[in-house]
Amino acid sequence: MNATLIIKGGRVIDPANGRDGAFDIAVSDDRIVHIAPSIDANGVQALNARGKVVTPGWIDLHAHTYWGVSTWGIPPDPVCLLSGVTTVVDAGTPGWANFLGFYEWIIKPSVTRVLSFVHISGIGLTYGLVGEMQDMRYAHPEFTAQTVKDYADVTTGVKVRQGRAQVGDNGVDPLRRAIEAAEAADT
Repeated sequence: MNATLIIKGGRVIDPANGRDGAFDIAVSDDRIVHIAPSIDANGVQALNARGKVVTPGWIDLHAHTYWGVSTWGIPPDPVCLLSGVTTVVDAGTPGWANFLGFYEWIIKPSVTRVLSFVHISGIGLTYGLVGEMQDMRYAHPEFTAQTVKDYADVTTGVKVRQGRAQVGDNGVDPLRRAIEAAEAADT
């Protein structure tokens, strides 16, 4: 075994592999290479995890990570990596019209794996104080579906918010268009 780090004695909770107990973890090149009740460090850097819980990376299913562009938004890496989150799902901050920027400036450079819903509103959640679907001209099911298809490796579906503050007098029409986009994208 060629390890660069041994994490010693933490309580490893890994339901996918049926583990819950004290284990050592050998890491090489940022990958786990061995897990056992005891691993001799043999001069390799050791990290004492006794009294700590060690788990696979966490997934945050609802965040807004288009920081600097949207009213809401956090930079993914400083927040996620410090809290054990290795995958974060943006809950539809970008729309089809600004998704390329989200992909280039947020998804690609992040160490954290960033996935995203695509908002049915082309502007997404750019300015949260104004309802993004009060003006139906922002809704383009075909462009939204194409964006989901074009970025299938990082998109998870179509976003719509249905509060009166978001849709104004448009009722469920934004929802209908989001469903149309989701069906067209087969998501």
